[in-house]
Amino acid sequence: MILITLIVYVIIQKFVLPNYMDAVNKIAEIMTNEAIENKRESLQSLANTHSDVKELLNYFQGITWGVLLLYFVVNEIVLKGATLGKKIFRLTTIKLGTMGPPNVADILMRSFVKAASIVFFLPLFFITFTFAAITIRGQAGHDILCQTMVVVDRKHLRRGIVKGNEAESPPEPLE
Repeated sequence: MILITLIVYVIIQKFVLPNYMDAVNKIAEIMTNEAIENKRESLQSLANTHSDVKELLNYFQGITWGVLLLYFVVNEIVLKGATLGKKIFRLTTIKLGTMGPPNVADILMRSFVKAASIVFFLPLFFITFTFAAITIRGQAGHDILCQTMVVVDRKHLRRGIVKGNEAESPPEPLE
């Protein structure tokens, strides 16, 4: 996530902000003005009255969504059903029908839902992950939609790397 934030920051700093300095100055003026008590409402009214501020905020949202979508899609394709976080915790995503990595259409759908819910409607992001706590298979909303599931990576199970009762190496056969 830090890498994503850095990429979004660089894109905005280098390409977007120079074209919207008036809007940035208006936002900064409101944020530093101590006389205004409810800054969020003031920022929303500023966006409603000044089209350049609204356009700037839309750029921020669009760039963030695009970078997140790209991150999820590229990672899941390159790492065969995992993001960097899943790789660190030795997890992977499987397609329930094939028990293999999800296909590109599923990766695109999962990534689209995750990125859109983070950027455009954050409560939806938390709602989709609440499903993981209440479903039998532990599937989040985007997993249910795409018929996928996050599991412990089988390669680590075979090597006996993952600890726990169900993940230990199989016992030696009796003679």
